Amino acid sequence: QIITFAIILFGLLVIASLYLRGREKRKEISQQYQQIKSVTDKIFDEMRTGVAVLDNIGTISLCNHAFDAIWGVRECIGSKWSDIIPEDDIILNDLLENNERGSESEITNIFNGVTKTLLISSSKIEANPDSTVIVVYDITKLKQYEKDSARKERISELGDLAAGVAHEIRNPLNTISIATQRLAAEFEPTDNKQEYHDFTSQIKSETKRLNEIITKFLALTHDHKKYNNKINLSEILEGFIKFISHETNQLKINLISEINKDLIINGNIDEVKQVFTNLYNNAKEAINKKTNKQIKISAIRNDQQVLIIFEDNGAGIPIENYDKIFTPYFTTKEAGTGLGLPMVYKIINKMGGEVKVSKSDLGGAKILIEF
Repeated sequence: QIITFAIILFGLLVIASLYLRGREKRKEISQQYQQIKSVTDKIFDEMRTGVAVLDNIGTISLCNHAFDAIWGVRECIGSKWSDIIPEDDIILNDLLENNERGSESEITNIFNGVTKTLLISSSKIEANPDSTVIVVYDITKLKQYEKDSARKERISELGDLAAGVAHEIRNPLNTISIATQRLAAEFEPTDNKQEYHDFTSQIKSETKRLNEIITKFLALTHDHKKYNNKINLSEILEGFIKFISHETNQLKINLISEINKDLIINGNIDEVKQVFTNLYNNAKEAINKKTNKQIKISAIRNDQQVLIIFEDNGAGIPIENYDKIFTPYFTTKEAGTGLGLPMVYKIINKMGGEVKVSKSDLGGAKILIEF
């Protein structure tokens, strides 16, 4: 009996020892799991790529901070995909489609007032076929770089042709201009004198206008070096607003301005004034037919950036034209040349800035310049 008791006691001690060692091991594994989970949760939440898990009806069960930020919402968990982008049911169906290879979609839209281009990919979770992992990449800047590169390439190609074309056009223009001046000075018709003088004046006016268009075109295609001299945007803009205030009063335009002091950038004063003039003229023309005309001009500091904003309460710019308006000769105006905004883009790009277009809270267009 003593031997049996000793064996039982030994067995119990072994079992107890194994249990204690197992508990310690489980505790150690649990701690390691918590450490790994803490690290992975941190990585998951600090990823710049948006990640979410959707169930089979499109409800978001898990997402990271980047996913929330991309859509401009505070908390996506528990929301339906259709609550975020209700017009994109086709994309949702594509994302939730039961295929192991996954799917990929690209969308461009306005989210929380900001135009974004997003690349959305999806794949099924093998262990849970009813769940789909959604990965969202914000490729807005990448697309903008591609468009900028393509635009610069087009302008460069135009520049190669510009000098020759301008020479070929200007020669006959000068001849026409000289001939018209001589006709006006040396020839006097016996009949319809006023009609004759009106006609020669119109020819001179049109040749002058064509010559100005050629000059603008050459300036647009000419490759300038970036400026290194400091200029005070605040002072320039304040002076510009004083300059246009008489006209805005005459046209009954409610001109609103917000200008922070001492906004310094690298640039050229004359070219900055040209930018302001072009943007003001665009806004003025956009509200021409309105009764309650509004233009807002802002120059503010936002963290390390300097922002110049021109807004109006006109009809606005259709989203499909956002990328076209900076292309030379693209215009929706009957009398427009299509060189105003491309010139703005060229000057600001040369000064190291960016030009963006969106919808203004006033209801019309918003042109944002970032330095």
